Amino acid sequence: GTTTTLDTNLLDVDKIEVTTAGTNVAVAVTHNGTGDLVRLYDGASQVVTVDDVGQVGIGTVTPSNDIQLVNDSATVKLTSTGSGNSTRLILVSEADTYGGVHFGDPSDEDAGRIDVQTVTYPN
Repeated sequence: GTTTTLDTNLLDVDKIEVTTAGTNVAVAVTHNGTGDLVRLYDGASQVVTVDDVGQVGIGTVTPSNDIQLVNDSATVKLTSTGSGNSTRLILVSEADTYGGVHFGDPSDEDAGRIDVQTVTYPN
């Protein structure tokens, strides 16, 4: 195939469409600086950020965790639509034997938690 380098600002564009087939990568972003890799906007509001270390922020322009969701009513929903399939949230720590779900307020993230230590999980 061919490679085209496009260095321009697109203004008032209805859509940008990339079509590919097979095992080709549709969009690849290479950034050699320290700025964000990706910023998505809704009008003037920045709604999604992928920073220069790969942290993803939804509703925040400065994610401080691997994935951070910030909203007045932040909700994460997992839905299984396959017959006989389950919906699961699996937390795995390969470095130690601790896994847990913490909930609380900004001053005390451990106000409540569900945790399991020394877990045997079949591979």
